[in-house]
Amino acid sequence: MGMRWTHGLAGLAAVGILTGGGSLMKLSPVEGDLSERSAAGLVEDAQPWASTTFDGRDAVLTGQAPTPEEQNLARKAVERVWGVRKVVDNTEVIPVADPYVVSLSRERDAFTLSGSAPRESVKQALVEKAGEVAGGSVVSEEMTLSRGAPAGLAEGFGYVAEIVGELGAGIATWTGSTIAVSGVARDAMSYVSALEKVEGGAPSGFQFGTVDIKAPVVEPYLWSADKSGSGVRLAGFVGDQAGRAALYERAGALGAVSDDMAYGSGAPHGFSDMTTFALTQLGNFDDGSARFDGKTLSISGALASREGQAAFAEALSVGNVAGIPVAAGEIAGPVVSPFEWSAMKSADGVVLDGAVPDAMSRRVLVDAAAGLNAGAVNDQMLLSRGNAANFPTLASYGLSRLALLAPGATASISDNVLTLSGEALSREAYAALREGADAPGLGGASIRANVTQPVVSPYVWGAAVSGSTVTLNGYVPDDDTRGKLIDLARTKFGGFSVDDQMAIGDGAPDGFLNAASAALQAASRLGEGQVSLSDQSLVASGATYHQGALQAVRAALSGHLPAGFAAQSDSLAVQAPGAAVSALECQDLLTGRMASSRILFDSGKASIQEHSFGLLDNLVYMAQRCPMAGIEIEGHTDADGSDEANQALSEARARAVADYLGGAGVAGDRLSAIGYGESRPVASNDTDEGKAQNRRIEFRVVEE
Repeated sequence: MGMRWTHGLAGLAAVGILTGGGSLMKLSPVEGDLSERSAAGLVEDAQPWASTTFDGRDAVLTGQAPTPEEQNLARKAVERVWGVRKVVDNTEVIPVADPYVVSLSRERDAFTLSGSAPRESVKQALVEKAGEVAGGSVVSEEMTLSRGAPAGLAEGFGYVAEIVGELGAGIATWTGSTIAVSGVARDAMSYVSALEKVEGGAPSGFQFGTVDIKAPVVEPYLWSADKSGSGVRLAGFVGDQAGRAALYERAGALGAVSDDMAYGSGAPHGFSDMTTFALTQLGNFDDGSARFDGKTLSISGALASREGQAAFAEALSVGNVAGIPVAAGEIAGPVVSPFEWSAMKSADGVVLDGAVPDAMSRRVLVDAAAGLNAGAVNDQMLLSRGNAANFPTLASYGLSRLALLAPGATASISDNVLTLSGEALSREAYAALREGADAPGLGGASIRANVTQPVVSPYVWGAAVSGSTVTLNGYVPDDDTRGKLIDLARTKFGGFSVDDQMAIGDGAPDGFLNAASAALQAASRLGEGQVSLSDQSLVASGATYHQGALQAVRAALSGHLPAGFAAQSDSLAVQAPGAAVSALECQDLLTGRMASSRILFDSGKASIQEHSFGLLDNLVYMAQRCPMAGIEIEGHTDADGSDEANQALSEARARAVADYLGGAGVAGDRLSAIGYGESRPVASNDTDEGKAQNRRIEFRVVEE
């Protein structure tokens, strides 16, 4: 006992010197010694939480004991100090916390440690670990001492504090042995790191409860999917692992997936529905992209098929997905072959249909169609790829040609061929359309004009005879019919000039050519007059050369017209006889008329063709102007065949002409027929042309 006292005095002296008159200097030597040795005893017994004060040799013990056991140990440690008379225990045991809650929160660079700690040493350890995570940031400590801490709290705190360190704002809360973590990660990498730590499991003796760690908020919230070849690349932001997995699975239906997405919070409402919509629509494309700029989803690319094109158009028509606007970017249609397009002009407007290569071409064609001033433009064109290098020029030209066509007309393209079909608005339009079939500057395209003349009603045509001219006027259905009627007129009218004033026009009645041919036959027997058609009605007017011709014309018109046609010839008359002329003048008349005309016979026969009836009627009229003169009719042949046969044929043909003239009213005693066979050629028989000249009838007027 004496040794401890001596030691205490020495210690007391040392304390007095070191403190330089501090608090111990205010104590009596006994109190100072007891205080020093009591403090040492508490430290020795691991009860640093307790402290003592002395009143003489009576100790007053104060502090918060972590446990009742430690409260008892502290009291006993002081009681063992030599010289202490009694111990007044004013300590209290820290309260029990149930549930036992510890929290570490972060808001940017500020960390706050709150809740309960079982003892000061643990509190300081937690603060130190939080400081390690915080780096140079401030750690505010707001903890209270409480009993009931789960085992291993201090050891496991550091692992969870590291998770909080990955957050830009958030909190980790221990409630008993369950740890809840929530907050927003600092960045995408921190988000992944935090999740990996959670997935690594809670510290021993603990388990994770609610974990709600969000990726950092990003703005604008971008996302994209690019389909190319047999794969798809995902980029932009995705909210969490579940969202990433769902997108990866959906994209897998399009091919191999390249995932370049980063984590980010702040996705707008409907983001998941939008991405599902985008990936579904990319299935309609050969190559394409879907891009979300934070506000609008835009889809572009090259469509794979007409079915996909229709599906995409229908999907796009909704305008938005879960409130997110959806728009089409630059779209290329599916490949089509042949590349077909059409424009149809109707009474109400223009319908554009078929393939169009791009949006610019669409605008050009819609504007061109509107420029026709034909009414509303109904755009049913579909974007397409194919043989369209010359398309815009060719289609624009086709639309310009529709201006010349009546409603119901079409302009259609198949690859590099433009076909125009329909009825021209006028004869001038028809001519322009036909000439335009060889339009220059269209890149080698073929242009087909399947157009018709405007329908003529009533459909009129006529042949008018005046002097030595026959005028053909009115309409014919086509150039072939025109040519046939001109050739027929030249044959029937011999040396007359043929004035063609006919135009092409649709609407000719059935049997038109036969009816016009009959009309020409009737007109060829008129001295002056006209035979005209109006639809299926034929009217003949004027005068024939003699009464027999009048009767023959009327009979032919009433019995030889095609079915459905009717003739009216009441106004026909017989031309008044011409003034009498001398035999010499009569010869001049006959010779002049025959100079450019030939009487036509059936080949090798003496039967006169009806084509020459008009010529013979004219000769009758001339012969009757010199009634006192005789007329010798000479027949001639070419050199083909035997002399005997040619002689007989020439005589028979001369006789046939004489009979015709006699039957038409020329006195028979004035007529004589003679044949010369091939004996008097006027041209070489070595050529067809020469032979034709040698086959002839000549007239010689003989003054009686």
